[in-house]
Amino acid sequence: MIAIATAAKGAASSAFVEVCGHGRVLRSELETGEGQPPPAWADAVDQQVRRAQAQLLERLDDGALKQRVAAALLREDVQGAAGLVAQTNDATAYRLALRACRKDAQYRAVYAAYRAVPPASAASGFWTPELMPPGAQPTACAALTLERMEMLSPDDAWPALVRLNEAHGRRDDAATAQALYPLGQRGYRAHSARPLSDVLAEAVGAEPTMAETLLLMTAASSDMSTYIEGAPSGVIHACQPSRVVDANRRQLCEQVARRLPDITTELLDARLLHLLEERLSLPHSAQAVTHAELERLQQVLRKEPQAWMDEPSCANFTRAGQHLAMSARQGELAYARARLKEGTAAAGPH
Repeated sequence: MIAIATAAKGAASSAFVEVCGHGRVLRSELETGEGQPPPAWADAVDQQVRRAQAQLLERLDDGALKQRVAAALLREDVQGAAGLVAQTNDATAYRLALRACRKDAQYRAVYAAYRAVPPASAASGFWTPELMPPGAQPTACAALTLERMEMLSPDDAWPALVRLNEAHGRRDDAATAQALYPLGQRGYRAHSARPLSDVLAEAVGAEPTMAETLLLMTAASSDMSTYIEGAPSGVIHACQPSRVVDANRRQLCEQVARRLPDITTELLDARLLHLLEERLSLPHSAQAVTHAELERLQQVLRKEPQAWMDEPSCANFTRAGQHLAMSARQGELAYARARLKEGTAAAGPH
């Protein structure tokens, strides 16, 4: 069972632990070595989780379009998700499917490049990770475009940021400058960096079960892998010190930097915003995060959500699920700052 196996890696020292869906067990039962069979009760817990997750996905299948798309993606059915949004005007559903389609296309390109290079011999000292071959081509993805995404959600900066990152990746300086221009001119607003988690969070209860939390973990992982190509951090590369010596590029970068706070919701992007403002000698915005604040906020986010790895109890899974849901709904930066403020208030004056 994935949850039990992962929890064992973070096991603490007490002799007994509470396992959600089963009860108290000896900690040593979680610490099975490689190649050893899992404990007898693990399969029953695993089956409980699978049944509960299947029921949740069925509820999503009966919901709004964005929920049906989310269910398809949580089943790793990119073709099905893309087919659902081909004719839609639902920007959230379209965004979910488009991001998944682009991730699929990127993996296929990486896999093709991987297959084109002969594997390194053991004697060379280099180890090449083995990539799984992609499944059937999701042909419905061909109909989904960044242009359509912009029509459905003109205040979403993600397509413009994707173009910026693509231009930088090609080392196309003219295209990079062209991609910066709309980011400095248009009034974009923040959209969830974690749209799959956001949709799933709407469907789970206020106290997520272990099954719901494990699905939220899957959604969060998927969101991060599809978000990065359109992250605001791409502006940092376009506005490197060697670039902003040019007066025109510097002006573009300053315009973009002044608008970035409106779309910055993730912690690392907030840290990079602070660095960009420093680089351009601009006053720091409220969304910008110093290195010291970043460390404090990350510590807050690491504290409770990882408790299930030491003890996979239902209560610990619930807290982890609540953390994932609130990070998606509020934005990671706002949620972390709220938690830090709560912790400081609870500690009282020193």
